[in-house]
Amino acid sequence: MKCFEGLAFVFLPNLSSSRSRFLADLAQNQGGTIVDDISKLTGSVVVLINDSFVDEHHHLINEDIFLKEFEMNSDTLWNYIVTSNLRCVKASLISRWLKIGKFEISAEDLIGIVSAVCKPSPCWEDSESDTDVGEFNEEDATRHPNVDSAKHAESLKHTDNHGNFEIEEDQNIVENLGKARDKDSVCGGYWSKNQLLISFLSKLANRYKVKGDSYRSRGYTLAKIGIQQYPFEIESGAQAQKEVANVGSSIARKIQIILDTGTLSGVYEAPEFERNLDYLSRCHNVGTYTARRWSNLGLRTFSDVAKRFPRDLQTDWPILFGWSYYQDWSIPIPRKECTEICDIIRKELKLVDARCQVEIQGSYVRGADQSGDVDMLFYKENCDDTAELANIMEEVAIRLYQRGNVKCFLQLTPKIHDLFASAIYERFNKCHLEQTPIIPSGEPVRKFYLGFQHSGCEELNVEGGRELEPGDQFMSLSTPSENPCRRVDFFCCKWSEIGAARLQWTGPKEFNRYLRTVAIQKGLKLTQHGLFGDENVLIESFDENRILELLGEPHSTPLERNYLVKKRRCK
Repeated sequence: MKCFEGLAFVFLPNLSSSRSRFLADLAQNQGGTIVDDISKLTGSVVVLINDSFVDEHHHLINEDIFLKEFEMNSDTLWNYIVTSNLRCVKASLISRWLKIGKFEISAEDLIGIVSAVCKPSPCWEDSESDTDVGEFNEEDATRHPNVDSAKHAESLKHTDNHGNFEIEEDQNIVENLGKARDKDSVCGGYWSKNQLLISFLSKLANRYKVKGDSYRSRGYTLAKIGIQQYPFEIESGAQAQKEVANVGSSIARKIQIILDTGTLSGVYEAPEFERNLDYLSRCHNVGTYTARRWSNLGLRTFSDVAKRFPRDLQTDWPILFGWSYYQDWSIPIPRKECTEICDIIRKELKLVDARCQVEIQGSYVRGADQSGDVDMLFYKENCDDTAELANIMEEVAIRLYQRGNVKCFLQLTPKIHDLFASAIYERFNKCHLEQTPIIPSGEPVRKFYLGFQHSGCEELNVEGGRELEPGDQFMSLSTPSENPCRRVDFFCCKWSEIGAARLQWTGPKEFNRYLRTVAIQKGLKLTQHGLFGDENVLIESFDENRILELLGEPHSTPLERNYLVKKRRCK
């Protein structure tokens, strides 16, 4: 009998690296099954996590990057893994099992983050009744299921005030509401009714996100996005329910209360634990799970973490730059600045490889006025060698660092390590961490996460930035009153997959999930690599319109995709 006969594995975050593909082949050769579709998950599946995302204490690290690199739906998949308590271990255990000739998992092998996030602390449970701001109708969420609450807002990146709990800010909004009652939009500096609703819905979405209630958070996030896209002033809850995407009867009632009173009972009653969890989780690379673990241990600031659990920051050093640029990275990026950042990158790219091209993806393509970060897709005509594209992206990033545009790297190749390690150690010294070896990636890096500053940008937007707690401010490198540092991501795709890649990265996420559902109903599978049939046979990957045609969907512009799912479901 083969070593893995009857066993099923899922590799996370993906199977794109040569090492992961090699291990997957070994598992399959020994009778194992590789799960590449969420619908095929069962409670017996073993989760194999890339070793680079696990520290020596078997804790998950680099959570933001880890979840962002999922090829399957990260929200749905990770929630299933956590709630089903699937066994999560390092992917390298495949080699050990083959060496000893049998499959076995000990308690020491399990990655502890899974059990840690399944059970809220008593303190957390106590906060439930204190912070609930009203009932939630399943209709509000089920009309648009499975939308990622943790990333937007990121599904459209029409950013708002990031769900802050600052009461003073919203009291100013309420005071100005009366002055804007007769205005169709923001005029003369006043807030419209729609902006007031967006502000409250953002708070509700974030409230439930940090409480771990992704179901409710999802509903409020979708309703907020629907109002952001709605071109007219909302006068009543009934109007919102009838005409705005993602608004059901429960949320419509809350909208009516907000319009009638300018406020919503309970929305500001955030207990200290919840405020603290919100503060910590907003740091780059921390995430809700790590923030909850820290909060449960009584940590209130990043300084507390550095003093009591320094290893968390030593092994997950990108958090230090999330801490350092905490305020800058919470400030929305105006569309004009996104365009100018792209122009700078294109100019440098021409000097590296004139045949390679780069374009902005995400909400920018769909016409958003603001974005949370800038996603840059690199590709080259007739080039399917992602290692070549990775080298090009690395060279562009290094040249921009030498020019002063790139302020920090959030993962390391050997070249970048030699260039940037001293800056990481400077952050170690600043918060009194012992210097420990920083090991660059041993595999080609095909995504680069950067801090980027455009010093010549004239259009500044400093609203919505979150400040560090007083005890954390000594680490700040933010310059919100000048030109804030921005988050910019480089990634690439094969030329033969350009259509599928654009379809995936244009979004919004709900539209992508709708298309994947349509594909499943037709017995197909849609990913960022293409449309596949039986036995994973590729049907189409180059032509975006052809993929839509094969799915029975009409061609749609990026802007139209903001509204298509609502129209489909209203038929």
